[in-house]
Amino acid sequence: MPISKQTYGEQVVQYIKHAIRAGTLRPGDRISEEQLAKELSVSRAPIREAMQMLANEGVLVSAPHKGKRITEMSPQEIRDSYFIGGALEGALAASSLSAYTEDDFRRMGDILERMRTSQQDPVNVEMLEELDNEFHGIIFSRTSSRMIVDIIRRSCQGVSKLLYYPRWKRLFSRSEVYERHQKIIDALRAGDVARIETTFRDHYNEIGERMSRSGRDPG
Repeated sequence: MPISKQTYGEQVVQYIKHAIRAGTLRPGDRISEEQLAKELSVSRAPIREAMQMLANEGVLVSAPHKGKRITEMSPQEIRDSYFIGGALEGALAASSLSAYTEDDFRRMGDILERMRTSQQDPVNVEMLEELDNEFHGIIFSRTSSRMIVDIIRRSCQGVSKLLYYPRWKRLFSRSEVYERHQKIIDALRAGDVARIETTFRDHYNEIGERMSRSGRDPG
């Protein structure tokens, strides 16, 4: 998939992330700047820029005599990443409870309905992912704590979910995805801080537990 010589490093990043999500690149795989430059018909400069950005995100690691590789996570690290995300998002949602509006709940309800109807399309996992991101984006929209949001996104979406996307997309049935997000809306509607925090922790901990037990991703 060659790209124009005018392409910036960000587009190389997206190319590499797409390869990870597609399973073409897997955790632990080595990345060659020279090979990428040939594949994309670009100079080494945007490749190096992309490598640095991915390293900053935690997606890429570099070791002496081993070169650059896609980050690997142990089962415990996967569980920990989702534990962090659940604890932080639960606390964030609870502290922002008074800021949520009826329009926010209406939008979350609309997303939930689209999750329910998506069960009729068994192959469209990407649409479910978009809906999931949109749903949690509403949760994040009522806080000014961008640093915390960034930590949550990096813990759950930016690293674990990206690196092990082939696992993530087969973790839950369509009906489970719907039911799990319904529990979040119900907790927010109830306005019980303890229930909200527990619901978010359970939501993410279950993902982490299933992800950590999924074994090797399918080829």
